[in-house]
Amino acid sequence: MHMSRLSVAAAALALLASPSLAQSGEARVEVGELRCELTDRTNLVLVSRTTFACAFNRNAQPTEAYTAEVTAVGIDLEMKSSEVIRWLVLAPTNAKDDAGILEGDYGGVSASASLGVGVGANALVGGFDKSIALNPLSVSGSEGIGAALGVEGMALTLAD
Repeated sequence: MHMSRLSVAAAALALLASPSLAQSGEARVEVGELRCELTDRTNLVLVSRTTFACAFNRNAQPTEAYTAEVTAVGIDLEMKSSEVIRWLVLAPTNAKDDAGILEGDYGGVSASASLGVGVGANALVGGFDKSIALNPLSVSGSEGIGAALGVEGMALTLAD
């Protein structure tokens, strides 16, 4: 039970501290869902780098494939064999419908904990004129052991 409480506390901390949840003067609307699956991970305890293959399922548009490289700075004591993250994508009402709208750099906070099956949350802001918000659709699911808390940056690139 101790790990469950830690998982819930970590996820809540990430959501509460997230800049994407802060109030802004710009109206945002839901434009789709971004789903990313772990492809590679390097963990150096204070800095970790993770690569994901992502699919952006945009409302009324073809699915777009992206590559995400996530760099986290903070305490990272995790060893994961798999991870899937799902974000609700919010964009300003004047955002273009062009392909590649999510390309760019994002920043935010993240927290996670696992013992076997784990949970985590991270919310990010960036992309199109730094106006795209990636809010956790649900806490991420992973398999592994450990805990992490830190500041996170992600570069999203449209796959060829």
